[in-house]
Amino acid sequence: TDSGTGHGVVFGGGRSYAKNIYSGAHGGYGILLQESNSSQFVGLETILNGSHGTAIIGRPSPNNNINGATVLNIDSNVNLGSGVYLENCFADNIIGATVQSNARYGIEFGPLTQLHNISGIYSEANTLGSGLMNAGSNANSLQYNIVQDANPVDNGTNNSIKLNDDPSYGLSKFNTLQA
Repeated sequence: TDSGTGHGVVFGGGRSYAKNIYSGAHGGYGILLQESNSSQFVGLETILNGSHGTAIIGRPSPNNNINGATVLNIDSNVNLGSGVYLENCFADNIIGATVQSNARYGIEFGPLTQLHNISGIYSEANTLGSGLMNAGSNANSLQYNIVQDANPVDNGTNNSIKLNDDPSYGLSKFNTLQA
C-alpha cells in the first residue's frame, strides 16, 4: 500500500510481471501502473476502492509515461472512480475487462492517451456509462463484447469504438460507433 496516497498496489518499474493481484477497499486507486514500460500483468481484480479501480498513469514528465504494457483480464467493480482509467500513456493493450457498478465509467481515457487497444470488454451498471474518451485521447480502440449501460462517448480524435452487433444474442441495437 502507498501510505502517502492510499493507493492499494503500485507498480513503478519497467518490464514488471505480476499475476493474480487483488486490491480492495483502499482510499485511492486499487492498482496503479506507472512507468511500467513493456510490462505484463495477468489477472488484476479491484473492488470497493476510493478512486479508479485500475489506473494506468504515467507521471507528468515527458519521459515518464507508460507504454508497451500488456494486461490480461481485469475485473474492476464498485470503485468510486472509473473501473479502468488511463492517462499520459501510449500503445498499451488490455485484453479482457469486466467493469461493473463503478461510480464513473467502465473505461475512461484521460489526457495524453494514444494508440491503446482494449478488447473483450463487459460493461454493466457503471453510473456514467460504459466508456469515455476525453479530449486529448487519440487513435485508441475500444471493442466491447457486452454493454449493459450507456454507450461509450468519444470526445477525442481518431478513436474507434466497436460494440457487439450479433443479433443472435439479442444485441442488434449495438453497432460500430466512430466520431
